[in-house]
Order: sequence, then structure tokens, then C-alpha cells
Amino acid sequence: LDKTGTITDGTMAVKNVIEYVNPSGLPVKKAIPTMMASLEEKNLTSEALEQKFGTTKKIKTNDILPFSSARKLSAVEFEKYGTFALGAPEFVLKGEAYKAVIHDVEKNAKDGYRVIALAHSKGQIEGDKLPSDLEAIALIIIEDTIRPDAILTIDYFKTHGVDVKVISGDNPMTVAHISKRAGIVDADKYVSLDGMSDKDVIRIADKYTVFGRVSPTQKKLLIQSMKQAGRTVAMTGDGVNDILALKEADTSIAMASGSEAARNVSHLVLMDSNFSSMPKVVNEGRRVINNVQRVAILFLTKTIFSFMLSIIAILSKGSYPITTSQLFMIDFLVIGIPSFILALEPNTNQVKGKFLINVLKRAMPGALVVVINTLIIFALTPVLNIDKTQSSTLIVISATFTAMMVLLRVLRPFNALRKVLFAVMFTLFVTAVIVFPDFFEFNSLWKDYYTTGTGQLVPRLPVDQFLLLVVLLQAAYPLMSIVAGIPGFISKQIKNILMKLANI
Repeated sequence: LDKTGTITDGTMAVKNVIEYVNPSGLPVKKAIPTMMASLEEKNLTSEALEQKFGTTKKIKTNDILPFSSARKLSAVEFEKYGTFALGAPEFVLKGEAYKAVIHDVEKNAKDGYRVIALAHSKGQIEGDKLPSDLEAIALIIIEDTIRPDAILTIDYFKTHGVDVKVISGDNPMTVAHISKRAGIVDADKYVSLDGMSDKDVIRIADKYTVFGRVSPTQKKLLIQSMKQAGRTVAMTGDGVNDILALKEADTSIAMASGSEAARNVSHLVLMDSNFSSMPKVVNEGRRVINNVQRVAILFLTKTIFSFMLSIIAILSKGSYPITTSQLFMIDFLVIGIPSFILALEPNTNQVKGKFLINVLKRAMPGALVVVINTLIIFALTPVLNIDKTQSSTLIVISATFTAMMVLLRVLRPFNALRKVLFAVMFTLFVTAVIVFPDFFEFNSLWKDYYTTGTGQLVPRLPVDQFLLLVVLLQAAYPLMSIVAGIPGFISKQIKNILMKLANI
């Protein structure tokens, strides 16, 4: 998280002003609005300063150094009063000048306040370099307002196994205090990245929770390091200085109230600029991914066994054993109707693993069982004198039943809706097999019938073939469980072998 606009609501207020000896001839209460008028900057800090000190007219300047995230300060050289610098104390003041105010800086930073130093020198700005003799004439203590809902939002992520880290350009002690108030775990593990090498940034990325004095490039490095450590990283930010990190993150979230550049590079923009919307976003994402994953299992089961049966038909120089009308039961009762209902069902379960691997692991067992049953039927064709229609009957019914078992596994754990869905689909399947054999072009299980098209007699399925069908149906679910467990069994055996070889 970027602190400003996520944990805090983006509003700031000047809490206190600590003044020191001021030899500039320009009082602090006039120096700040005069600087603001010359800099013409519009950001949260300048708004807080204007609210406290008001505005004034410009006076003649010799040079201006605008604020940047890298410098963390801005400066103005006035023709009459010398150079004034405004920014982070450790960047504005050097050596003894900083030591003179460090007690006040750290005291207020530990209390969670943002500290800005106003310094003066009679020297000149040369290029982008400030005079070396800048002395503090005031410390401006600014208070960030924590979002009322930030604590609940962060608690939501905490209970869902998400590690929250805070990245900010502010003093790490200030950020840590605010993070602790917001309920972030291990907020006392903070570090300043000021002057730290890229190698050190990468090394400590996973060791701390709060990162202060972070430059835009360092934000990007932190995101990269966490991704390389195997984490899935989401980044929220609203400023231009967050752009590099937002582009690098797996998921980037910007606030609508933030900069246009941040909105343009982000995957997601919170239109209400409200961090508390994130749980709703996460829940909707989980619903989509989990439901699409379940629907994909149903589609892929049919696709895989259809492809395998096509290969078998080509290699055996035979015909595809299932007609288009016979696939109607799978298309509508296993895929079509259940998919429509499952896609709309609420689902906030945590997304685990890789999408394609999850789908293949759950679709492959059902598809392989259909192929195995088909090969058994083909192998027993000469033994049981199975003709083409009888073969299709056995394959279609066993394949549809197996697909129903895939649907059963997808629907678990059951709730009221899923129970009703499976019961209705399975009842329609049994009804179709018993009542409409003519439509599906296979043998009836219990009586002879005449086809409506040609009037040809189609005898019922012989007893021995009916018994074979019963065995195939009974074995379908246990066989799916066995097939599903094979990869895990093989993996376990390989690990045992490697461990034994390692002990030799």
C-alpha cells in the first residue's frame, strides 16, 4: 500500500509549528505562503500549508527548485531574502544543522506526525544544488487523517491471508505509527530506504513491513523482489511517484481522485476513491475466477474425452462412437444449464493454485474414465456380440453418467441450490435414458421399440450388455478417484526414492 490515499484519507492539517532563530528577515508565517505562491504547486501538503498560513502575492525570485520525489524538497531563492527550502528534514538539512533539530523531528515522527523543515540560507541555488549552510528556522508538524474504514479493510486482508506492506516517501517512524494505528501486523518493523543501494533494497524487501523514504524506482524494486520471491503482489497508489510500482505489480489499483497518469497505468480504478471498496473488489474477483474455474472443468472434460475418442476412431479406422444428438444430454444437463447457474452463484472462497492446472487436475480424471470405459466396451465387442447401436448406447450412457459424476465433484460441498441442481439434472438424465431412447438413437434398457423415422425395430439392450453397463456405472466414481490420485502417488514415490538415494 502507498500510505497516502489508502490508509489515510488524503487530507492533511498543520498540527503545530516549532520555530527557531530566524535571521532571514521574513517571518515563518509569511515565508511559507510566499514560497507557495512562487512554486505554484498543488498537492496535499501545499493545500494543508495554505489552509494554515493562507496565501499571498509573489515577490521577485532569482531561482526556483520545484519539488520532486527524489529530492523530497522544494526551494525558492528570493532576490531580497535569500534561499528558503521546504521538505523532509534529513534532505533539507545537513550535518550539524540536522543534529540541532533531530530531537524534535524524531519525537513528532514517533507520534505519527509528518515533519517538514523550513530552512534558510543567504546563499544561492546553483542548478539543482542548494546552499550547504541551510539552517532550520521552523519545523511544521502535519497530521494525516486515517480513514475510518481502513482498520476494517486491513483486518479483512489479514484474516484472508494477505500480508500488508506499506511503502511511503515519508519518515519511516511516522509511517510505522500510522500503520500501527490502522492495525497492520508487524508495523514496528520499519526501515528507511534513503541512500540504500538497489542490492540492499532487494535483500530486505521481505524482511520489513513498513518502508519509508522510498523513491519511485525503489518502489518498483520492492514489487519486483516480492514477485521474484513467489508472491502475488497487488499495489495501490494514487500519485505520479507510484506509476513504476503500479506497472510492475500483478494487480495495480488506483484511486479516481489520484493523478491521471496513475489511473491510466492501473488495472483497476476505485471510482469512489474509497479503500474500503477493496473487499468488495476481491470478493467479486474470487466469484468470477472460482465460478469460471468450475464451469471450465465441465467444458474441458467433454473436450478432452471427445478429442481422445477422435484419436481412437482415427487409429482404429472406425467411426466416432457418439452422434451429435447423443451429446445433447452432456451439452445441456452437465454443461449448459449447470454452467449458467454456477456462473451466477456467490463464491468468495480464496483462489488457490494456477487456473489451468486446477482445471486440468479436476477435468482429466472424468475424461480418462470415459475413454477407459469406451476401450473396455470396444474390447468386449466380439465377446458380447455388441453391434454399432448397442456400442453407442453403452458409451453414451456411461459417458453421460461419468460426466454427471464430474458435475457432482464440482458441486461439492453441497448447499441447498447445488443439491436441487444436481437432483434435477440427474433425474432428467435418467428420464431421458428411459423415456426417449428413440431421440438419442440408442437401445432401450427395458423394451423393444420402433424408430419414428424408419419404423425399424430396435431391440432392448441384452441382459449381458445391461450388466456390463451397470458395472461401468458403478465403477465410474471410484475409478475417477483412483485416476485423480495417481499424480500425487507418483510424486510421493519419487520423493521417497530421492530421499533414499540421498541417504545412501
